[in-house]
Amino acid sequence: MKLGAAMLLLCALIAPARGASASGQGSESGGGTPPAAAHPPPDPRLFSILGVTMGRAGLDPVMAKLGEATVVMRRDAPRSICYVGSDQTFVVFEETTTGWGYTMYSMKTPPLDLLNANDCKPLFRLNAATSNGVGLHVGQPLGEVKEVLGPPHAAERQRSSWVYAAQESIAPGSDPRLPPEATRVEVRTKISIRFKHGGATRIAVFAVESPVAPAGDAPR
Repeated sequence: MKLGAAMLLLCALIAPARGASASGQGSESGGGTPPAAAHPPPDPRLFSILGVTMGRAGLDPVMAKLGEATVVMRRDAPRSICYVGSDQTFVVFEETTTGWGYTMYSMKTPPLDLLNANDCKPLFRLNAATSNGVGLHVGQPLGEVKEVLGPPHAAERQRSSWVYAAQESIAPGSDPRLPPEATRVEVRTKISIRFKHGGATRIAVFAVESPVAPAGDAPR
C-alpha cells in the first residue's frame, strides 16, 4: 500500500508540470516572435522644402510657389516636375494616383532622363545647402543623417542606401486632409538616402496612401 500511495503521489506531481509545458509550447507556436513595433508617424516637416510643402494637393501648389515647370511622365508617376540649381543640384517633385513626394539629387547623380530632355527649370536659390524641414540635404555625411533621423530601419546594401519608414492612420473628420465622406486611410512614408563619396547623393521622401477597411468588413 505504501508503494501504491507513493506512485499516486508521484503521478500527481508530474501531471501539472506536463500541463504547464504543453501550455507554454502552445503559446510559442501560436504567438511566434513578438511583432515589430509599428513605425512612428512621419514628421510633417519631411515634406517641406524650398518654402513649399508637398502633399495630397499634388504639384500645383509647388509650381505656384516655385514657378511653372514642364510636367512630364516619369516611371510610375503620372506627373513630375524638376528644378535645378546653379551648382547642378536637382529636386524632382512627383505625384501619383496614390501618393506624392520628392527627390533631391546632387550633381554626381542627376536624374538623367529629365536632364537629357532639358525639362528641369532653373531655380537659382536651389543648391547643395538647401535642406528640407528636418535638416536633410545632399552632400550630408552619414553621421549628420544619423543625428537627424537616427539609425535606419533597413539598408539597401546593393545601392549603399539607408531606408527609414513611418506610417499614420487618419480617420475621417479628424484631419482636414480628408473629406468628411472619406474612409480611414493609412499613409506610409519612406525616406531612402543613398550615399557615395562620403555624403548623401540622393534623398527621396515619398508617401503612399491606401484605404483601410472598417473592422466589420474584414474577411472572416
